[in-house]
Amino acid sequence: MKFDTYTLQARVLPAVIFMLPFFLETNYLIALFDYQIAISTTIANLILFMFLMLFANWARYFGRKQEKKLFAKWNGAPTTRFLRSDNTEYNTYQRNEVKKYLKMMFNNIKMPTEKEEKENRLESDKKYEAYISNLRTLTRDTKKFALLQIENRNYGMWRNLYGLKVVSIIVVIVFVLLNSLLAIFLPSIMSLANCVILNSLMIVLSLIWCSVVTQSKIKDVAECYAKQLLDTVIILKDKTL
Repeated sequence: MKFDTYTLQARVLPAVIFMLPFFLETNYLIALFDYQIAISTTIANLILFMFLMLFANWARYFGRKQEKKLFAKWNGAPTTRFLRSDNTEYNTYQRNEVKKYLKMMFNNIKMPTEKEEKENRLESDKKYEAYISNLRTLTRDTKKFALLQIENRNYGMWRNLYGLKVVSIIVVIVFVLLNSLLAIFLPSIMSLANCVILNSLMIVLSLIWCSVVTQSKIKDVAECYAKQLLDTVIILKDKTL
């Protein structure tokens, strides 16, 4: 795995947040038994770190899987929607300017007309997706398009967090139940006080997942990235025409 700024923010950070319950539980158990604590903690956390790297890749997989569902629910990716002639979310004059330069920059793709959009929306969307794909290829320079890359990392992070949301909440629930059962049947391992502390932390995590990582948040950051990407057309037009 290449550890660039995108990977760290968009993949590793969501995986770290997902793994927090595992780190909390593991380090509690190690401290409880107090057996060669420094060595045990180091070994356990190294093992968890390896799982973390695995989940960093899985975060992208789950994120992209949810992305497809969200795009279908939103009637298309934000970039595709913004380029449609009947779209009201994106400034009409700005869209016309962007489409004019996209047509000039990538003249191998025929820009759909408003009539063609109405007659064959699917085919028109494919053409818009091709324009956007070409545009992304021209904007990969992290220095020249720093603002775009910031929005891209931000979107990648939130998308992948959303992809891990359901699994993360299930993990938290399992740990809360496990801690409660241990406190009831094995108080020598899990005292009531420690159970309350650990479960409180778990509940806070679940509340964060439920209230912060939402569809509306993903849509907002996705649209911010889409607008920033379309804005680069104005920058690129003088260099490519």
